[in-house]
Amino acid sequence: MKRHPFPFVGLAAALILLALALGACAAPKPAVETAPPAQPTAVPPQPTAPPVPTAVPEVEKPTIVVAYDSDIDHIELMQFRSLGGYDATANLYEPLIAQVLQDIGNGEFKGLNQFEGAVAESFDVSADGTVFTFQLRDDATFFDGTPITAQDYKYTFDRAMTGPGYIGLLTPFMSLSSPDNVVAVDDYTLQVTTDRPAALTETIIAFQVFGAISKATAINANPMTTGLRKVVATCS
Repeated sequence: MKRHPFPFVGLAAALILLALALGACAAPKPAVETAPPAQPTAVPPQPTAPPVPTAVPEVEKPTIVVAYDSDIDHIELMQFRSLGGYDATANLYEPLIAQVLQDIGNGEFKGLNQFEGAVAESFDVSADGTVFTFQLRDDATFFDGTPITAQDYKYTFDRAMTGPGYIGLLTPFMSLSSPDNVVAVDDYTLQVTTDRPAALTETIIAFQVFGAISKATAINANPMTTGLRKVVATCS
């Protein structure tokens, strides 16, 4: 009997062919559904830091140099005697009222026989010309920002009439005989009562010699002044 080599080869090949045929006839596997790709999450806007304020450079104030033909002998209101002292104190201390000036051209001004408020925003004179009532501005200050009150003007009148200097010689021309005739009614009301009507009362009150003095610094070498100017140093 003739033997064939490798008897199992044909059987194995037949099994493989059968498996392939069965696989081809098998039902297809359902497609696996895949999830849609995730949408990118919106990133909320981040708060922005406020802009850093830019430092404002300090503006250098101009310096005005004034040359006098006389010495500034004193900046005490009641004691100056020179024209330089007169001009200096006029720029450092503001009175209650000021004389009205008329511009006549060419840089010249003429003083009228009229007066307007300075630190006083308004003032009244009684019908008989003996009672002067001044209403002070509530925004008036000394150079350091301290409010100017009626008590400061009361101190000025008291110092003028009883303190050092020569201003006491002027008060008789105002018919003002006593410091008691000057009363601080309240913080912003000052009342001056004269003995009789006098033509020079308003004129003298408008001088800087009755400008507001700060009692706290009146005896200092560099007293506190009114308005935008201050005494930086004094030289002897």
